[in-house]
Amino acid sequence: MGANDPRKKPGENDLDFRIKRLQAAWKKQDPPPHRVNPVPIQVLRFLAQLASDSALDSTKATADIFIIAFFFLLRPGEFRIYSLHAA
Repeated sequence: MGANDPRKKPGENDLDFRIKRLQAAWKKQDPPPHRVNPVPIQVLRFLAQLASDSALDSTKATADIFIIAFFFLLRPGEFRIYSLHAA
C-alpha cells in the first residue's frame, strides 16, 4: 500500500548500506546529549511569590526571566542567566 520506502532496495527489508554507514558516522560525530534535571515547579512558584512580595523591579524582572525560560524555551536545564550588571 502506498509508495515503496526509498531507503530500501525493492524486495529487501534492510536499509541501503549507504544509509546505514551514514547513520553510523553521525552517531560517532554527535555524542549523546548531556541530560540535566529540569527545575522543579515549586522553585518557580517560590520565585513568583518572592517577586510579588518584593518592591524591587529587578527582582520581579529576574523572576519573569526564569518563568519565561521555563515555559517558553522548554529547555530549563540549559538556560543560563547572565548578570545584567557589569563586573
